This record gives sequence, C-alpha cells and structure tokens, in this order.
Amino acid sequence: MAISKLVNKGGFTLTNSSEKFELSHAKLKHLFKVALDCGFFQQRNINPELINWDAFAFQEFYQFCTDYLKQIEYVRTDYLPNKKMFAEHHIEPKCEGGDDSAENRVLLHIHEHGLVHLFRWFYTGTNSDLAAVAPNLRSEKDVDLQLQRRAANPPNSPNPPPPPAKANRKKPTVTARVIQHSKQLGPKYQTNSRVRVDPFTWFVSTMEILFNHDGGSAYTHVPSSDILAINNTASSIARELAEKTPSSALAKNPQNLSDVLKGVKPSRGGWRIILVKIPGRLNHTYNISELKPIFSQTLQVFEQIISANSSLNTLTPAQIISAMNSSSQNDKKMQACLSIAEFLLKREAFIRQFKP
Repeated sequence: MAISKLVNKGGFTLTNSSEKFELSHAKLKHLFKVALDCGFFQQRNINPELINWDAFAFQEFYQFCTDYLKQIEYVRTDYLPNKKMFAEHHIEPKCEGGDDSAENRVLLHIHEHGLVHLFRWFYTGTNSDLAAVAPNLRSEKDVDLQLQRRAANPPNSPNPPPPPAKANRKKPTVTARVIQHSKQLGPKYQTNSRVRVDPFTWFVSTMEILFNHDGGSAYTHVPSSDILAINNTASSIARELAEKTPSSALAKNPQNLSDVLKGVKPSRGGWRIILVKIPGRLNHTYNISELKPIFSQTLQVFEQIISANSSLNTLTPAQIISAMNSSSQNDKKMQACLSIAEFLLKREAFIRQFKP
C-alpha cells in the first residue's frame, strides 16, 4: 500500500486517502525498537533510515514481529508491574477464521497491539485493523482515566435482573392506534393461517366429527356451513375438547390436535377420532385412514384440472368427479368425493384472492 508521507515536521505521519495518524517520536521509537529487537532489518541488510516504504513488505514484517513477540511472551518482565497496559492479540483475527487457541493469541503491550494492527492495515486496508490502532496508542494517563470512568459508570450487567411479577408490570397504554392494529392483526393472521394450513386438516375440520376420550368422555364437533368460520379450525376444536378435559395436553397446546386430524397420530391428550360424518343423501361415516386416500386422489385430479384450465367460474364438483375413474367407485366413495370437490373449489377461490 503506497504511503505518501512518512516524515512531517518532526512527527510521523501516515496518510492513506483521508485517514491520517500522527505518531509521536516516542511511539515511533518503540515501533523501530520492536523491529530491531526481532532482527528483521539485520537479517535483510536493511538500513531502517533508508527504507522505501512504498514497496515495504508489511505482511512479512507483521508476521515476523508477532512471531518474535510470541517468543518473548513468557519471559518479558514489563508485564507484571503494569498489567493494565497489556492486551491480548489474535495473530490471525477471528473474523478471518482465527481461533482462541494459545498458539493464535499473544499478550502485548497496548502500544505494540496498536502497531501490529497498523502493520496489518498497511497491507489489508480493513476497517477492523484501522479501528484498533488509535485506541491502543493511548498513554497510561488516558488508560487510567478510562478505568476511573468505567468504575464510576459500570457497563450494564450481562445478567439483568428478572422482570417484575405480572401483577406489578405496567400495563401498555391502549390507544386508538393500538386498538386499530389489533383489529387488523387478528383477521390478517387468521387469513395467513388458512392459506398455509394442510388442506386435508382443513377439510376434516369442516365435517361433523365424533371424538372419544380414554377416560370415557365423548364429544361431537358440529361444524359451521362456512368453511372460513373460526370454529372450523383445529385450534378451535382442540379448545372445545380441552374444556371437557382441562388437564389434557390440548389445554396447553391446541395445535397438537392437527396431528390427529391429519391422521399422523392416533390420539392427542387422550382424544381420538371415532368417525367423520359427511353430509349427503345417505349420511355415510368414515374413519381418517379411509378418508385420507380418497381426499388425496380427489385433490390430485383437481390440481390437474385447474393447471390445464385456470378458470373456476365454469368448474363444478360433478366435472371433477367425472374426471376420476368413477367405474370403481361405490356410493360411499362418490359421496366423499363430491364433498371434497365442493370444499376444494371454495378453498381455491379463497386462496386466489391472495395470490399475486
């Protein structure tokens, strides 16, 4: 990295773009003392007073200095009487893949720490090296002043005190903006949940379901005719069941019932599905394992139809049924397919409102 000026009216000025550092004679002397002590110039027959700084190998110089400082780390005597003026340096910075191993750490006087980062900055140009120079070139008086300020105003504790009890907490102010936001958030969250929900879970929630509990209780879920009604959700059904058995797992996490409605789990909180009743001319009843393959088959045919013809205006449940292999279907399966087709048409019309 080119350096335009090195000597400026008795000081030591390093200029790169708009960044400028002035090092006093004492710090400049310390810099060369490190270089002279580690034998860098002697081994290369370099006269420190006649260095071409624009072509100087700062990367090699940095590695040479840190190796030397690592060698004298355990034998130097200036550490013990003045620990506050020493800092730990990572030879290979952690941001560049270095670790906290003893081989990658070296204990340095803070002036040495600032200078080795200065050497690195000459060839890396990184902000992290640049930011580490000035703070480490402070005098002992400045370090003492910082310690006094920190003692008077200690930093925040890493483990803050626990929050007050719920009864003692300050209640948030209920403003018109808060009320308006709450009204918008509820329907928005419900809409997003509907779009993401498993279609089979949603379909089963819109049917009449008979539940039995291991303790002997029974419950029948009676759905609303509107598939978007709030009671046609797994959470709402779970809350209804939790009222019957408050100690069950559903009382703590109503979403657990989704696994039962999907047919993934046989029971949750002691509740299991005995049958699902689909309305129709004969009011057939089904179990989950019987209904799931019928739904999957109908959904597959439905997706094929809408991928070929994106319009829903002329599509009817009868057309979906006719596209299926109806020769192998009995009345019970046909009734299920018809209800599923009606549900899929309503669901698709709802989801398309939110598609870009």
